[in-house]
Amino acid sequence: IISILFADKKITYSISKDSDIKADQILVTDSFSEFEVNGVKFRTNLLGEFNISNCLAGISLGVSQGISLKNCRN
Repeated sequence: IISILFADKKITYSISKDSDIKADQILVTDSFSEFEVNGVKFRTNLLGEFNISNCLAGISLGVSQGISLKNCRN
């Protein structure tokens, strides 16, 4: 689990362990990666679980600033 610290607020993210922002339904193909966070589907042209983890870091930052998952997806 990787944590992002913002003052008194801590958000965790992971592709495999329980966390605040967790990727589920992971699919990696030759041309895209796809995953869900709390029922919101994300798709990226970045390939591999490492890049999904990078996406989760960005999503965590957005959520910490009050941006909804649907807006993070866009």
